[in-house]
Amino acid sequence: MNTGKLPNELMNKLLAKIHSNDPRVILGPSLGEDAAIIAMENRNLVVSSDPITFTSTDIGWYAVHINANDIATRGAKPLWFLATILAPPYTNESTIENVLSQIKETCNSLEIELVGGHTEITEGVTNLIVSGTMLGETINDTILRTSNIKSGDSILLTKHIGIEGTGVLAHEFENTLLKSGIDKSLINEAQNFIFDPGLSVINEALFSMDNFQIKCMHDPTEGGLSTALIELSESINKKFIIEEKNIPISSITKEICNTLHIDPLGILSSGCLLIFCESSSAKTLQQSLETNNIPTSIIGKVMEGNGVHLLQNEIEKPMPEFDRDEIARYISETSKDI
Repeated sequence: MNTGKLPNELMNKLLAKIHSNDPRVILGPSLGEDAAIIAMENRNLVVSSDPITFTSTDIGWYAVHINANDIATRGAKPLWFLATILAPPYTNESTIENVLSQIKETCNSLEIELVGGHTEITEGVTNLIVSGTMLGETINDTILRTSNIKSGDSILLTKHIGIEGTGVLAHEFENTLLKSGIDKSLINEAQNFIFDPGLSVINEALFSMDNFQIKCMHDPTEGGLSTALIELSESINKKFIIEEKNIPISSITKEICNTLHIDPLGILSSGCLLIFCESSSAKTLQQSLETNNIPTSIIGKVMEGNGVHLLQNEIEKPMPEFDRDEIARYISETSKDI
């Protein structure tokens, strides 16, 4: 099988075999859902788990933010984190210390408690991997899930696509980009994308949840914006019409992706947030987020039908589909292990 996430068809087949016998499980595993929701006595517990496998640079930073984002998409505040660190035998002590330091500092910056985990040196991996589990609590009684999305709803996107992927490409393929003529200052700026504009979507997620009637939120990660939208569309059997010209993308991301022959619609995109809301409140939500220094675009709408379609000059075309993240494809084709 190809590296990366399992194909949607296979995931649906596997998930169909999982059934919860506990009535407290409000939302279990399902395509397009970022985190599970479990009812407690006076609150809802939100839980998510995600590994970092595409990069070892700033891997502790990535692990905390990627998992925290999944909690925030439920309109919940991330509170507790557990980290599993798997390292190959040649790893030195300073590397482990550095990763743990990154995790601790990032948790502190987000007011998250590091409460446990596991660290192991193993021949079962050839590269450093950090897998995290994040827990949080909902901030109100509203349950955000994909089934809340209805025809007529608007689709918004904060910041711009490819934030995480651009940072990974600039770090892991710096020499390739330099040899291709990309200026060092541009590469440095791209490498800093994980800090500015940053990977976190917590602020925009909780602000939106606090002030608006949000239907659903989703964090486009592996496979990028295209995969995220296709997963959501398939999970609710609705059609998404996306205005291609309204998809925000940095000129730096464009230049790096063009140089490496990568489609930016299919690269890691943590750092931006998909928000679904009623069309009547979309413009106000957009303006409110921008007033709070969070660039936001209204990129499309939900309709009856199936599939995700790009609208360009009034002509619809299918959204490109990627059987794996474009970065994973590029790594495979260039035989570069990271």
